[in-house]
Amino acid sequence: MTNKQDHIYLYDGSWEGLLSAFYHACKAKERSPEISCEQNGGLFNEYLRIHADDQIAREVSGAIVQRISRNSLYRAGLLYLSECDGFGGVMYRYLLLGFSMGKQVDFYQSHEAVRAAHALSRKVVCEAHRFMGLTRFANTENNVYYAAIEPQHNIVPVIAPHFYDRMGGEPWIIHDLKRGIAALSTESGYEILPFTIEYQPGMADDENFFQGLWRRYYKTVSIAPKKNLRLRNRYIPPRYFSHLTELNSNSQEDFNQQ
Repeated sequence: MTNKQDHIYLYDGSWEGLLSAFYHACKAKERSPEISCEQNGGLFNEYLRIHADDQIAREVSGAIVQRISRNSLYRAGLLYLSECDGFGGVMYRYLLLGFSMGKQVDFYQSHEAVRAAHALSRKVVCEAHRFMGLTRFANTENNVYYAAIEPQHNIVPVIAPHFYDRMGGEPWIIHDLKRGIAALSTESGYEILPFTIEYQPGMADDENFFQGLWRRYYKTVSIAPKKNLRLRNRYIPPRYFSHLTELNSNSQEDFNQQ
């Protein structure tokens, strides 16, 4: 007889699919299931394939807001965007506890389910906050400001509202190369759509000139005796360097020679 804790709920990777899987796991009164969009090996695991149901997803979202809080629904969304291994199980245990405790669940920091949910969602928020300062736009031949990023988590939906407010009506694209999606500005806001590398726009004629000025400014204001690469790499991990104008391969050598 398969133990209930061995059940793995497989969904299609969508937010609606995740909430549908959560609903079916709750209905089956699972204690600690896995919820995943990938089928990993396991001789004794029982896989239950769940189809996304928009109606169920809306009902689950409404129940979370009414019985727990809107903040808990937002946190569940952050867990989904984390794309970390096991986030589905973390979300399930957090929300299950929330349904029994109500809006006080986030104050119950001594519970492992709450600590895990907070820690994982905090990673997404922290990376999003970093990219609000580290996203570098380049002007294209069509006068659209384009930025390429490769974040660890799926933060485009988190940072898009920030740049919509900040860009002052200028057309812009934030392209997540890792996931093949992009946030594109529209007249009324922005949309997040599939966006592959083949659609990358060409740069404006004067873009290289302005990037050169930025590199020169960065090099000029750096104070060699106070250079602390360990501290810099702590706040700006090297995995982000390739998309930073001042720290990419064209300017890294200049920096290290200071």
